[in-house]
Amino acid sequence: MKMLARFLIALAIIGSASLGLAKTQGEYIQEAEKHHQSGYLQEAAKTMQEAVKEYPESSAAHSYLGLYLGMRAGQTNDMTECDELDDQGSDWELMKEATRWCLKE
Repeated sequence: MKMLARFLIALAIIGSASLGLAKTQGEYIQEAEKHHQSGYLQEAAKTMQEAVKEYPESSAAHSYLGLYLGMRAGQTNDMTECDELDDQGSDWELMKEATRWCLKE
């Protein structure tokens, strides 16, 4: 009986510790802003993509994702570079989705 009680207590401690691993929306935004300030817009966008996956109902997460994707697109010099950005993933689709999400609010 004591062994079972110890096991359940240990399980509860491990379970509660793992719940604290998820980032808050604010933590995602802060991390993305650090990437942005360091000049890593692609990393900032990736961070906000994770935030959107974690918090799909968050207009702030969608807004920041659209912001960083738009800023990244603005760094291009011509259509060839824009096409290369598009080949790297679905950034344009993500930006369109983020825009649609923010406009519906």
